[in-house]
Amino acid sequence: MRLPILPEESTIPICDFSDWNDSNEPSSRENFLKTWDYAFRTFGFVMLVNHGLEKKYRALNSQLELFFQLPLKEKMIFKISEKYGDGGFTPRGRENVSKTFFDTMKFSRPPDAVESLILSDRSARGLPSIKNGYNNDELLKTFRSLQSGLSELTLSVMEMMAICLGLQRGFFFEFYADKKASTRDLRAAHYFMEPLEKGRPLPYGEHTDYTGFTFLWRSTENGLQCLDQRKTQIILDKDFEKLMNTSSKSPWIDVPILDGYEDAIVINAGDLIERWTNGYWISNVHRVIGQNPSPAQRNSPDLGPISIAHFTGPAGSTKVKVLTESAKVRSTGKIKPGWETPITASEHLLMKLKASNK
Repeated sequence: MRLPILPEESTIPICDFSDWNDSNEPSSRENFLKTWDYAFRTFGFVMLVNHGLEKKYRALNSQLELFFQLPLKEKMIFKISEKYGDGGFTPRGRENVSKTFFDTMKFSRPPDAVESLILSDRSARGLPSIKNGYNNDELLKTFRSLQSGLSELTLSVMEMMAICLGLQRGFFFEFYADKKASTRDLRAAHYFMEPLEKGRPLPYGEHTDYTGFTFLWRSTENGLQCLDQRKTQIILDKDFEKLMNTSSKSPWIDVPILDGYEDAIVINAGDLIERWTNGYWISNVHRVIGQNPSPAQRNSPDLGPISIAHFTGPAGSTKVKVLTESAKVRSTGKIKPGWETPITASEHLLMKLKASNK
């Protein structure tokens, strides 16, 4: 029995990865790709189920719970620098991701109510391991195991994108080193329980993601929302305060954890995907508002929600230009202002990180 495309509880489409892999039913893959294309044109988001990585995510999450429960002093051993994005541990108060979205809107939220651990091959010193002074290597092992599976999934997702755009199925592989995602970082985030009050920080403020596709797994409900792009322009131009309101959901779509789909991966397109497609696929604004906790929950020693985000993207030297080779991309009209000149993936990422660290 196939999963519904639009379950009653959610607006974000669900795609079953087994449909993509079903070589005996060509119609299954065809329907999968139609839904995939619709999801990224309309929402910039999709939920992927039956992806085969469920046990790997659970194993890593168990190790992350142990890490985030440590005293701050012990976690700070794995802090590499004062800047978010350099890898390793980032304590609460250092990150304000909404600055990358609001930098031209004369608006600023307090720093995000989150602490994070970036697991990256580029920053080996920030990986919790015996070599680096941690008490075991289990977190490192579970990270490596999940990382390998996500690299394979990334190639499938890039193949899906190529087919949806009418390009050769391997079109994007040349932009990935050794046919692996060149950006292979995992960002583990622990969100603090905060009341939803005006002026209080969000667990993670409004932003778009910086590079390619992001794969997100969540330990429990964390209040993830994305903008309804059918209303966005009106809100940005005429109703800015409503956009910021956490109690009014009208411009926002909840991306909940649904019963039966607890291990779904939420996949969203980043800014480079939107640029590559000239807006045919959108990099949608999203945020994490958390769950309004009771006083008892705020004082509980239990951890708040943990999320594991895998950021994918082309090799840093890749010159990203609008894909005029695609008829669907050409159907969007003229190349959007500022996108006429190619930009390397590295230049784009550094620009975004600089804004986040202001």
